[in-house]
Amino acid sequence: MAKNNRWISATLGVGSVSGVLTLLYFLNFDSLFDSMQGFYVSNGDFRQQFVNARIMGYRWVLLLFTTAVFVWCLSICFRKPLNAGFHRLYLFLGNRGRAALYAVTVVLLAAGCLFFSQREWVRYQRPCWDNYCRYAELMSEAFFSGNPASKDALLAFMQSDYHANSPFVPAIVSVMHVFTGVNIVFAYRAACGMASLAAVLITFFFLVPRFAIQKFLLLPMLVLIGSNMAFARSSIFPQTDPFILLWITALMACALGWIDKPRLGNSAGCCLLLVSGLFIKLSFLPALVLLPLWRFLQTCLAQGRLFPDKHSFPVRTLIVWALIFIILPLFAFWLFQYTYGLTSNYKSELRHMVTEDSLFVLQAVSFLKVGLPFLMLIGMGWKRLQQQDYLLLSWVIVYVASLWLAGTSGYVRFYLSLLPPLALLAARGLSHIRESMGPFPMWSYVAAWTCLHYATLALNAD
Repeated sequence: MAKNNRWISATLGVGSVSGVLTLLYFLNFDSLFDSMQGFYVSNGDFRQQFVNARIMGYRWVLLLFTTAVFVWCLSICFRKPLNAGFHRLYLFLGNRGRAALYAVTVVLLAAGCLFFSQREWVRYQRPCWDNYCRYAELMSEAFFSGNPASKDALLAFMQSDYHANSPFVPAIVSVMHVFTGVNIVFAYRAACGMASLAAVLITFFFLVPRFAIQKFLLLPMLVLIGSNMAFARSSIFPQTDPFILLWITALMACALGWIDKPRLGNSAGCCLLLVSGLFIKLSFLPALVLLPLWRFLQTCLAQGRLFPDKHSFPVRTLIVWALIFIILPLFAFWLFQYTYGLTSNYKSELRHMVTEDSLFVLQAVSFLKVGLPFLMLIGMGWKRLQQQDYLLLSWVIVYVASLWLAGTSGYVRFYLSLLPPLALLAARGLSHIRESMGPFPMWSYVAAWTCLHYATLALNAD
């Protein structure tokens, strides 16, 4: 009884704090809205409308969040009859009925992703930003048209636009365009959709089995990932973020295998992912430290020490790993730039990375919008974290810190690649809720966040 009272007290505390923040936001809305006018200097008229929409949407998102917290508190208070009803429904459906319900849930998640990603793309006036569509078009002409002048045009473009440092996705899009006959933009969006789907499949078929997650948690995890505003928004939006999600998810799966058995095949696979990932997008750079970081932490955790014993973890070993997994990918990337005369473009890309959106407040808000449902669950299941979970947690901390320190813009899409590790960590919290209070409070938590994320997208507050 005391434990259940703690759940109710904690939930009421969160709801009360959220209620106060909501009230303060409503009271200070006019002054906040006025202070944000003229926030953008570059391309101000176009970008200002979206920040205005966010500020207006946050009012109702905060109100909905507060309401959801108190509704979840009610589900805890009345959990006994609700769990009994849930159990009766579970038995009534049977195996076939439950399988059909799971299939319907997956279809609805896919439909939600398609709808909101299409809606966001149209709302932003159907863009293909960073000239990636032009890049893919020039690649198609240079490599498949047989016209020598097209190669000169491609090289001239590469030397004039710093986004040419990221040729991987345009190359895939150009191949799809040539061999399927679809237009460049459609090929780009289809490639993003396939990358998003592949990342989910890797998460559930390769990462989940390594973390001993119970089967009854798989669907709630899938719902939390699929309904997350970053995933729904980016699933078929023509940007490189889904490929970063795919590559980092694949790298985590490969890295876990390498940590268990650091063989040549695992090392080569990880190295290939690291080299190719640098050609996708600049935000892949933090992934270079993943393997040395995880190997170092695993040794520390196994020995129960802050720093491993020098005999079991010699410095030369760390140097070798740094050469293979950090220096070698960077050298391959530099060689590409040097060959095509793009070294100055990389400096230009680093300079353009910091914009008006790079304020810490905007970065933190974007991270919370994406990660809060998982962070709350991680807090609930903190005592259940296992050794491998701390590897995931270290990666989340390193990736977020790298984005913030580098001055990345405060948009939710930059945190898309954190969804798989956050979901795996959040499974401990879901398990704790299920065992402490039953299935209905667990599912009501998942349903509440699903509604909140879809509402945030509908209110243009993403």
